[in-house]
Amino acid sequence: MSILSGFEEVRRLADPASGLDGFLVVHSTRRGPAFGGVRIARYASDDEAREDALALARAMSRKAALADLPAGGGKIVLRDSEALDRPAAILRLGELLESMGGRFIAGPDLGFREEDSRALARATRFAHPMDEGDPDALADATARGVIAAARAALELAGCGRLRGARVAIQGLGKVGIRLACRLAAEGAEIAFSDVAPREPPVPARRVDPGALHREPCDLFAPCARGGLLTAERACEMRALAVVGCANNILASPEAGQVLHERGVFFVPDGISSAGALILGVCRYLGRDPEIDGRIEAIRDAARAVLEESRRTGRRPEEVALALAEERLGEEKNTPP
Repeated sequence: MSILSGFEEVRRLADPASGLDGFLVVHSTRRGPAFGGVRIARYASDDEAREDALALARAMSRKAALADLPAGGGKIVLRDSEALDRPAAILRLGELLESMGGRFIAGPDLGFREEDSRALARATRFAHPMDEGDPDALADATARGVIAAARAALELAGCGRLRGARVAIQGLGKVGIRLACRLAAEGAEIAFSDVAPREPPVPARRVDPGALHREPCDLFAPCARGGLLTAERACEMRALAVVGCANNILASPEAGQVLHERGVFFVPDGISSAGALILGVCRYLGRDPEIDGRIEAIRDAARAVLEESRRTGRRPEEVALALAEERLGEEKNTPP
C-alpha cells in the first residue's frame, strides 16, 4: 500500500522568497471541507515534516467523523527556520488557501501565533482565526470535551462524580490549565506535573513528571505531548481511567493492550480531544447554537465506545478506529 493511499491531496509548499517550506495535506472531504490547523515547528527533514502532516491530517478526519461533524480533515505543516519570513509566508499560504475555494479551512495549531492567525484571516476567507475576545477559547472547548469524556469513563468505573475525585494532569499547557480550573470548580482533587515551573491558578499538588503515572488517582489526564504513555508506564499506572487531550496518547498498541487487560477505562483521544474542532467547525459554518450540545455529546460517544469495548473484548481504540473508518468509508485496517 502506498504511503499516500487514502489521502486526497498532498501538496509540497515551497516559496524561497518568503521561506515558506512545508506540506499541505487533505485527507478526506467526504463529509465536508477539510478542517486542519497550521503547525509551525522545527523538523530535521522534509520526510519528518511530511510524515507529521500525513498522520495529523488522518487523525483530524477521524476526529471529525467520531464527533459526527460535517467536516473532513487536513493539516498544514510549515518548517520553522531562520529563513522563514512569517508575514510573507502567511500571505503566500493565504493565497494558496484562497485558490482552493474552501476545500481546506485552516485554523491555529502548535507554533502558530495570534498575529499569524489574524494575518491569515486577512489573507483568505478560508481560515478560522483565534477568538480575539478569548484567545484560550479553543483550549477551553477542548478541556470541556475531556471532562465530558471523563464523566463517561468514571461512571463506568464506578466513580460517578467529579467532586472528590482524584485527578492527575500531565502537562499544564493552555488546555491543562483550563482543565485544572474546571475540575477544581467541580470539587476534584488535583495533582499535576509539568516540565516548566508553572502552576495552575487553583489548589493543586505538584508531582515529579517521571512519577505522575504512578500517582493513585481516579483519572489520569495526559495533556502534554503524545506518546508518553508506554506499556511499561501502563503497567505501573494506578488510575481507574485515562482520558486526556494529548494527540496520540498511547506510545504503542501494547500500551493500550496493557490498560485493557488491567481494566483501566481508556477513552481514545480522537474522541476526548474533539472540543476545539467542534468549536471551530460550528463557528465557521455558522452553527454556534450546536456547540454546547455537541461538546456534551462527547460523553455519549465515549460511553458508547467503552461499552462496545467491554461487550466485544476489543480495545477502545480499535472500536473507535472501526467507527471512524465506517463513517469515512475508508478501507479497513488502515494505519491508526
